[in-house]
Amino acid sequence: PLYDWLEINPNYGGNGQRIAMPNSDDASALIAPPFNIQYYGRQYGHMIVSVNGFAAFDTIPYDIEGNYWHAWENWPIPDPGNARAQISPFWDDLKYSGSTNGVYSYYDEPNGRFIIEWSGMVHARTNSPQTFEMIIYDPSMYPTPTGDCEIVFQYNVINNDDFNDSPTHPESYSSVGFENWEENDGIQYEYEDRKSVV
Repeated sequence: PLYDWLEINPNYGGNGQRIAMPNSDDASALIAPPFNIQYYGRQYGHMIVSVNGFAAFDTIPYDIEGNYWHAWENWPIPDPGNARAQISPFWDDLKYSGSTNGVYSYYDEPNGRFIIEWSGMVHARTNSPQTFEMIIYDPSMYPTPTGDCEIVFQYNVINNDDFNDSPTHPESYSSVGFENWEENDGIQYEYEDRKSVV
């Protein structure tokens, strides 16, 4: 794919809507995409979106308070300890502040694209800015050999500098990639600032 940034934050001229999060740090929200998403051969009608740079189809709350997965500590992909069927454009310890920044979504119906943008995020530890997005294409308009949706990651501002080699509180830059529902297969593009061959 060619890089073609699609701005959806309305504060910068986009048409998206801010996803309501329980808070601006370590939080996820449940949303219903505008079309069923087929991912690793399974159909999904709901997904969670986390402040921490990932989305997943594991919509069952993971604790008794009813919170969804929002893991701030990123791991290699696939990862059996986090949300199932996770999509990670930039999984790391992120947060935002103010009314302009946050996580936005937009359905570009004429072009069959559902876009999620993490706009004006910062690393919780380094305060470096991050703005990136994930574009999911409607399989009825963009068929693929497997029937799975085509998914594209795009990066507007990225500072992959969240590193700390403390044995009690390690930070491993970001994780970028895809994993299946069973959490035993996936594609890891990046972890610990090392690119994988894909």
